[in-house]
Amino acid sequence: MWILFCCLVIISILVLYTAFDNRRIKIRKQEVRTGGNNCIRILQITDLHSKVLRKNDYTKINNLNYDVIAFTGDIFVDEDKEYTCLKEFIKNVKNIKNAVYVDGNNGTIAYSRKDNTLTSFGKFLESLGIIVIKDYVEIKNVIFTNYNAITSKILDNDEHGKYYIYDKLNRDMLNSNKISVGVTHYPLTEDAIEIINKSSNIYVPNLIIAGHYHGGQIRFPIFGAVLVPRYLKKGYKLFPNQNLVSGFYEKGKVKQYISRGVGATTHVKLLSFRFFNTPEINLISLYY
Repeated sequence: MWILFCCLVIISILVLYTAFDNRRIKIRKQEVRTGGNNCIRILQITDLHSKVLRKNDYTKINNLNYDVIAFTGDIFVDEDKEYTCLKEFIKNVKNIKNAVYVDGNNGTIAYSRKDNTLTSFGKFLESLGIIVIKDYVEIKNVIFTNYNAITSKILDNDEHGKYYIYDKLNRDMLNSNKISVGVTHYPLTEDAIEIINKSSNIYVPNLIIAGHYHGGQIRFPIFGAVLVPRYLKKGYKLFPNQNLVSGFYEKGKVKQYISRGVGATTHVKLLSFRFFNTPEINLISLYY
């Protein structure tokens, strides 16, 4: 009986903590140095999955100093057609002067990869002042590229066809001497990083920012993430390399930062929560 009581107490504490932890958002800061004293500060927001932020969250954001907001995919769930979380974000965040957006694998798409055009949703985003990156845009002397075109090509092995913009983006950026940030939903895997480091024909930005993994969503103290989603919706990878689940990773030519994001996947309703994995918004300071 005593053992059963202790188990019930522990479970109750875990449930209460998880409910509390899923409601809060922390700001995680990261410095990335590529040489030089110039700095651009990027507020990365990813994997909201239609979660509406609270007043306290907006206060935290409005107290930050940043130059660009980068939305790196999965802002909405597939069935959400109201886009309430984004409308609330635009209404409550003071600094939205420079905001860029790339698609993820959930929710309405903003950019048609097949014909290189914005969808009606993409045009709606731009009416709000958010730039949907088709190939690349320049902000404060830094190029922000739709690196989905590169990561998808490498991770997908052309199964779904490469982005219309792939060749032009790759060619233009290989010939560019400007500092660039690759904005993508899909992180590069170990194998993909090896492919890039062995090639002289694949454009590598000074920094890649990504989401998608949710930091593992279900994490355990000391060990970390148990599983992460694969590219698109191809199942999950068990016991991933913890260095490539979240945070900053550098190997060879590749510098990659993966955010744990804000929301939780809704594909399995009973698992639509984060466990020992506090939602986060990221402030990345890139020195160049």
